[in-house]
Order: sequence, then C-alpha cells, then structure tokens
Amino acid sequence: MRNIILLIAIMSSFVMAQFGQGTISAGSLFSYSSHSSGSEGDDPINVTTIGNSSLSEFSLMIKPAVNYFILDNLSVDGILSLTKMSSGDNEFSFNLYGAGATYYMSNIYGGGGFVMSSSGTDDYSTKSNWLEFHGGYLHSLTENVFLDLGVSYFMGTGESVSEWDGEEDKSDNEESILRIGVGVKAFFNLP
Repeated sequence: MRNIILLIAIMSSFVMAQFGQGTISAGSLFSYSSHSSGSEGDDPINVTTIGNSSLSEFSLMIKPAVNYFILDNLSVDGILSLTKMSSGDNEFSFNLYGAGATYYMSNIYGGGGFVMSSSGTDDYSTKSNWLEFHGGYLHSLTENVFLDLGVSYFMGTGESVSEWDGEEDKSDNEESILRIGVGVKAFFNLP
C-alpha cells in the first residue's frame, strides 16, 4: 500500500510539473483528414498533408497549436489553421480560427472548442461555424518534448453562408471533418 501511495505522489508531481499553471505548449506536424458534406450520396474527400505539402496537389499549410495552462492540467487553446492549395491555375484557401479548452490527465488529453471557418477561391467563398472535439496521447521523447498522437472531430453547426459571383446562399452546415494527427509538442514556462 505504501508503494502505491508513493507511486501516485510521484506521478502527480510529474503531471503538475509538466501541465502546471502558467505552462505554454506549442507544436504540430502531420495530419490525415476525412471530410464529409453531410449530404447523402456524396463521397468523403480524403486529404493527407505532411508538413507544408499535400500528396495530391500543392498545399501550403500553417497550423500553429498553442495552449496556455490557466490551472493545473487545464489549458485554454488557440485554434488556428491557414491552408492554401493550388492545382494548375486554381487556388483554394481554407482557414480555421477559434478557441477551446483541454484537460490533461497524465499523458492522455481531451477537450473541445468553437471554430469559425472561411474558405474559397477568387470567385467563390464560404463562411461557417464548427464544434471541435479532440483527444490524444503524449509519448515522452525528452523532458519537455512529446510525440503527440491525436484525433480531432469537427462538426458543422448553424448555417453555412456561400457567395458565388455576388449571389449569397445560406444552408445548414451538416458537414463533418475527422483529422488524425501525429506531431511533436513542447511544453515550457516563461520566466
């Protein structure tokens, strides 16, 4: 019994040191996405992105993941993803921005947030809102650096507003996006 109490004390001191109030974390590298429009008969669109290039077409992706621990084991998260893709003469952008929260228990984490998106080309644009849920596991590489194995699910909510050649169209956002990610995440405290 004494050994179990000692083990719990050691583990809780590790958790507190790594995910303690005032800690900041940042990172991300690889993600696999599956996109569904929510309409019957449509095939999901699968996109794999490694760093800043896409396997199916040219893509420039900037996706910083930043978390600040407001309490031990609880962080507020800034959600930002800026993606530009081009195929031939066509260019497409897909941008996500929002906020959320994540709870860490040992090396396992889970949370959610609210995200707004804008996407489109020179002739077409869409704006919509999403609920985002995420979870994952952090595998220790060094003292403050982890391999991040995670999954995110984006569920469309509210209306999606599209504009094509000056014409505006509104529809229910029934889309969903599933992302499976592998990356590196670093945790540090500012002096």
